[in-house]
Amino acid sequence: MKKEDMKVLIDLDEMAKILADKGYDGYFHTEGCCAGRMKESISEFLEKWKNGMDAPRSADSLHLSTYLEWNGQDRDKIRCDIRVGYADGKFDLDAAELNITKTDRYGQILKSFKLCNLNSDSFPTRRELIAGAAVKNTQETARANRGFRM
Repeated sequence: MKKEDMKVLIDLDEMAKILADKGYDGYFHTEGCCAGRMKESISEFLEKWKNGMDAPRSADSLHLSTYLEWNGQDRDKIRCDIRVGYADGKFDLDAAELNITKTDRYGQILKSFKLCNLNSDSFPTRRELIAGAAVKNTQETARANRGFRM
């Protein structure tokens, strides 16, 4: 069996620990609903799915979303959408995909990028993603003429 064919599937507790160690310790939405800490959000969604009340968008993965940086409604924010493999109660971080979007307070996109084919070792930390989403200010402020004019 080839090394790339061997996938390491992990349970919810292990995935939550791996991601928490990398700084993802905030609140999440699973499949657009079920707000809460990662473990609670995913558990609530899986319970709804089991009871036939909801279903994932994709048959082989779950979509999680969180804010990497949120400083209030009137400030820039950085959102992270994570797609992680899911099958038979186990998670697969080896095919994880991240979409990072930095928006201004009006919702306009300032920067957006995507990371694919991640695994638990290459999964970036929250701080690395925040640094990657930094937008350099290219506008130069005009210098005001100081002094009196007559």
